[in-house]
Amino acid sequence: MSISRFIQTFKSKNGFWYEQQNKTSLWQRGFYDHIVRENEDLIKIAQYILDNPVRKGLAENAEQYPYSGAIDEIEM
Repeated sequence: MSISRFIQTFKSKNGFWYEQQNKTSLWQRGFYDHIVRENEDLIKIAQYILDNPVRKGLAENAEQYPYSGAIDEIEM
């Protein structure tokens, strides 16, 4: 089984179970999944995620947001 097929099956089965239990969808609709191929891509993705609270106006920078986790361990 390919990794893509595994992920599709995993999301389908878990999403179905979750929706039955919680009456709401587990997975966000209208987004794009892809495999991270290069280390520099991973860093860009991590920075994008860390900047979400900044874009929402919850903090002036990612380091100020209290729920960002161990930001200092990621070399940007």
